[in-house]
Amino acid sequence: MAELTQVQIGDHEQTIMIRGANVDAPVLLFVAGGPGGTEIGSMRLFGAALEKGFVVATWDQRGTGKSYPALDPTSTLTLDQSVRDTIEVTEYLRHQASPQLGRGR
Repeated sequence: MAELTQVQIGDHEQTIMIRGANVDAPVLLFVAGGPGGTEIGSMRLFGAALEKGFVVATWDQRGTGKSYPALDPTSTLTLDQSVRDTIEVTEYLRHQASPQLGRGR
């Protein structure tokens, strides 16, 4: 499976790439540093081995890559908000992700 999706996280549209060889494999959330660039391209290349045993979700968090426009307003980009966003992405992956991942796992 391979999917690049936009998700409403913390009132901002953010991008998650979801890839894996087996839709029944456990989900692994990859959170790169930021702000700035993206790891989506690197994970397509260097994450291939992980995709054999996991469904790898690579998240462009606020201010990075395809989620860069979500940086504004910067006053709302706090450590507490970043933690809330991470929890929200985790919940999305657990409950709302594509049908291939299975709802409510």
